[in-house]
Amino acid sequence: MRARFIVFLALLAAPLALTGTARADDLTDLCTAYAQAAFATISKAAGEGLVTPGPGRWDPSYDDHFNACKSWGANAGNIAMNETLGRTNDLAAAEAKAKGQAMPFHANDNFTGETATLDSFCRLYAFTAQQQVASKQSLSVDAKQQGKDVCSYPATGRWDTDFNNHLNACLHGFGNNIGTISANETNGRTQDIIACEVAASAPAPAPAPAPAPAPAPAGGNDQGGGDQGNTGQAGDFQSGVITADVDVYPQAGGEGNATGFLAKGLKVQYWCQDDNWCQVKNKGWIWGDYVSPN
Repeated sequence: MRARFIVFLALLAAPLALTGTARADDLTDLCTAYAQAAFATISKAAGEGLVTPGPGRWDPSYDDHFNACKSWGANAGNIAMNETLGRTNDLAAAEAKAKGQAMPFHANDNFTGETATLDSFCRLYAFTAQQQVASKQSLSVDAKQQGKDVCSYPATGRWDTDFNNHLNACLHGFGNNIGTISANETNGRTQDIIACEVAASAPAPAPAPAPAPAPAPAGGNDQGGGDQGNTGQAGDFQSGVITADVDVYPQAGGEGNATGFLAKGLKVQYWCQDDNWCQVKNKGWIWGDYVSPN
């Protein structure tokens, strides 16, 4: 675990300036994102039976979180970030315990002097993403030293190593659901890291037997079909592959709750808008960083 510890310390040594430019509706924007994130995380935790909803941090009411945030006034930046990160840490610990694993990461949740801005919220999201990426990288290094090829996610999309890419995705790509999508992405990374821990702790599998010769391909059996109810421009669909697990939304911009997810490696037909939201044929909409052409 030495490599994991070194990566984590190196990341903590980097300066974090969670500040933003003030706007007239800063507090409302921050509190909207905060309440969305709280509701998404509490719904997930309660749905998995990991927490019992109740007053305070695990209150299941969106309105209660929004109104509490508004009541914090000038301290909303500090309290909202500490509560958001504390909730993330608590859920990560509960999920890891349920799988018999160690806490997958622990991001500092004692921020002070932060401005009540949406920019600060998204910087917190990007900071947490970096903590999780560092944890995943360390797990991958440890596993490879044991001869196990696990946790080898591409450094793109959800596992991008660039702080600014996560920040810009939050500020400019998540639409009106910044809190919901950021929570789903953060919690998705947590689950992936715990899955890595499980895989890394499992005994190495025995070598697989040589595969049998593949049968000759059958000819003249075109299984293709037409556009089955897609709302996009069918002529623009192209073949691609999902590069990392990604949530699927019913429409571009991340509006509404995620309807499911697409797994890494899935081959799809898709097309993308100029704003980087892509429609996957017969599935829904995903953020374009998670799909690439074949």
